[in-house]
Amino acid sequence: MDYNFKITILDRYIIRKFIGTFFFALLLIIVIVIIFDISEHIADFVDNHAPLKEIAFKYYGNFIPKFVNMFSPMFVFIAVIFFTSKLASNSEIVAILAGGISFKRLMYPYFISATVIALFSLVLNLFLIPPANKGRQEFQSKYIKTKFENTNRDMHYQMSPGNFLYVESFSVWNKTAYRFTLETIEDHRLVSKLSAESAAWDSTKNCWALRNYHLRKYVNGKEILTSGKTLDTAVVITVEDFMRKKNVVEELNFFKLNDLIETQKLRGDKMVMYAQIEKHTRFAMPFSAFILTLIGVSLSSKKTERRHRPEHWSRHCIEFFIHSIHAIQPDVRLHRDPAACSRPMDSEHIVRIHRSLPLQDCSQIGICTVVRIHRAGVFHGRRESCHPPSHATPT
Repeated sequence: MDYNFKITILDRYIIRKFIGTFFFALLLIIVIVIIFDISEHIADFVDNHAPLKEIAFKYYGNFIPKFVNMFSPMFVFIAVIFFTSKLASNSEIVAILAGGISFKRLMYPYFISATVIALFSLVLNLFLIPPANKGRQEFQSKYIKTKFENTNRDMHYQMSPGNFLYVESFSVWNKTAYRFTLETIEDHRLVSKLSAESAAWDSTKNCWALRNYHLRKYVNGKEILTSGKTLDTAVVITVEDFMRKKNVVEELNFFKLNDLIETQKLRGDKMVMYAQIEKHTRFAMPFSAFILTLIGVSLSSKKTERRHRPEHWSRHCIEFFIHSIHAIQPDVRLHRDPAACSRPMDSEHIVRIHRSLPLQDCSQIGICTVVRIHRAGVFHGRRESCHPPSHATPT
């Protein structure tokens, strides 16, 4: 068994092919995605008078890192299949194995390349994408999306051990919390309870201004009641905690995300699950490069007949995926615009691709094609309406 892991000329050749193919394919798909995104949001840019400089740098400059990382696992798999199948078709894999190099040793440069891509993706996830997401979401909230509104009700927070806060609702417009209640509990006993009709955030004093408050204190079994019109009180929860959106975790780097998780766990905040999911996703996604590399090499390292080569199988799958969108498009358009069902739909491409696939590929995905075409109603040149048939009684 060959345990010589010194990088050779062959290793550098495979690494160069792997990483070069990966970044080239990624560059192409990013250009395509940007073109589609421009066509989708061009009306928003024009209607809201978005400056060209902000569109180019603040939006698309911060748009690219997220989508580079999003598409990287898929293009690791595609890059491995494309260039490894090319090696196999030129009998280079056969020559390598015949030269005394084991398959395990052959995987060594592949996993070096996968490690480089995984580290690149991990650094993007932990430190580069969060600030880019912040700039992109600021642009979207200003020129594309509507303003955030907190629709949550009956919010409970534990600010510190024994201190609990309840708010019935919060208005983002005037930064006011309604039905404000602050309770202090010691040794399973209620020590004090502060209630107010509303609490408005005072940005000059960085505190909450209570209106029509009632303070109850329990001392030696006696209740002491204090009431008033206004009262300034400082609690650890600020207005930003009520205005925090679910996707705000995408704007936090690794260390700030950990701090947010600890704070939300202490408060019993139900939104902590979004922060935890974001944290685990950031670590899990880069390591998919190793799994997809192993699968890709295993699929494409064997020399096969021309029509059954993995690169042809991959091309057919990609084409099938793209053209299948036409088959399900009427359902999507029906929700957006019922009148869109009257527009024609081109599904003959699906039939052509389905017939061009090898028999073993058709057995795997041909059923899905038939179902999609049947739903679209395109057999024998017939096209059915998107709307369900009426159940009128025949005359």
